[in-house]
Amino acid sequence: MGYLLEKDYFLPPLNFDADELDAIMLGMRLIGARGDDMLLCAAKRVSAKVSSVIDAKASNAYQRLPYRAVSRRTEENDKAANHLAFLRHALRKKLKLNIHYVDLQGKESRRIVRPLGLTVFDAVWLLTVWCENRSDFRNLRVDNILSVEGLGQHFRPESGKRFEDYLKTIETHDS
Repeated sequence: MGYLLEKDYFLPPLNFDADELDAIMLGMRLIGARGDDMLLCAAKRVSAKVSSVIDAKASNAYQRLPYRAVSRRTEENDKAANHLAFLRHALRKKLKLNIHYVDLQGKESRRIVRPLGLTVFDAVWLLTVWCENRSDFRNLRVDNILSVEGLGQHFRPESGKRFEDYLKTIETHDS
């Protein structure tokens, strides 16, 4: 299995400079430390693929890079990890969700949302959504999601309801 190239055609090898290899390794290790088990496995696969397509000398150096990313196990991390794989799937497939959520004041709510983006911070993951109940953007701490289920409905990106639109609202507030 692989590629069949026409005669006299070649693919150039992937060449990364030292800083690019550092960035790839640290990125893969960071997401491995902060993500769920599926992300950890994916990060290891990406790292192995990078290692296999660079020249032998660079591959050996890449595999021995002295970088580590450590994330302390917390209750928030464990709770978030329960939902991350499903949320990433819903983001890719643009699936509407029914989320049972508890806010920072302890108030529970059920929301019909369009998942738009995930952001990882030092301590928490945030899910940015378009909330159908409020007709507005909301950021939900993933560790505060009590349950989440797909509604079997896909949504199409609509102007004013996309992650890019949300980012414009926070850029406006920062100015």
